[in-house]
Amino acid sequence: MTKSPMPTIAGVIDIISGTLALIGFSLFFIFSIATSIPVIELGGRDFGVDIASGILFFISIILLIIGILSIFGGICALRKKNLRWALTGSICALITRFPLGIVSIILVASSKDDFVKDS
Repeated sequence: MTKSPMPTIAGVIDIISGTLALIGFSLFFIFSIATSIPVIELGGRDFGVDIASGILFFISIILLIIGILSIFGGICALRKKNLRWALTGSICALITRFPLGIVSIILVASSKDDFVKDS
């Protein structure tokens, strides 16, 4: 039985998607900090953009989690060790980069025999 290169390709896609998600995390986190500065002060009340800051912070945390899971799943796919984590990384890649995520899921699912069996 020959081992196919499909898990390796899926792992690279997952790691790239995870890296881009972490870059997105850093940008959203910086923007959430920048938008938390009060814009106008009228009558002793600050009229900042607290809601926008909270939304950007929430999105940044989601991107952080997705990026970490995608990179971890990509590493598992490269090692061909754990099919569940590799598939989780591919699903996270689907969330961040839709077309690449679909390709990654198909590659991992079609090469499930190449992975070491989970105990």
